[in-house]
Amino acid sequence: MTINSYIETFTVHLRIIINNIESFDKKENLMKYLLILATIFSLNTFAEGTKEAKKAEKFEAAKTKILAGMDERISNLTEGKTCISASKNQDDLKACRAKMREKMKGLKEKRKEHKKGMKKNKKKNQE
Repeated sequence: MTINSYIETFTVHLRIIINNIESFDKKENLMKYLLILATIFSLNTFAEGTKEAKKAEKFEAAKTKILAGMDERISNLTEGKTCISASKNQDDLKACRAKMREKMKGLKEKRKEHKKGMKKNKKKNQE
């Protein structure tokens, strides 16, 4: 719920109170109604704050995971560069390339599995 919808809802309830002020036989009943209304709005505001905190937490977790994946790829590329630089002949070069290809293939599989998991979670959240 946006702040505008909260304000609109609160205004509607305030109009109800003003229009029916004579129907409240005691000030206590009016105060109880206002207290209940204030409690409802504060709970909604708390729930919105919790949702925002969860979104921020998920964002940070996603960012951390992405950066870890990038670091892993950079590490593999650095290893590959070192291996290729140290190679003495064509066979060494082929071995380095094959080793790099296998590592990158493993990372690609990890990303595919991650994407599948993301799609499952997205479908689950939509239901």
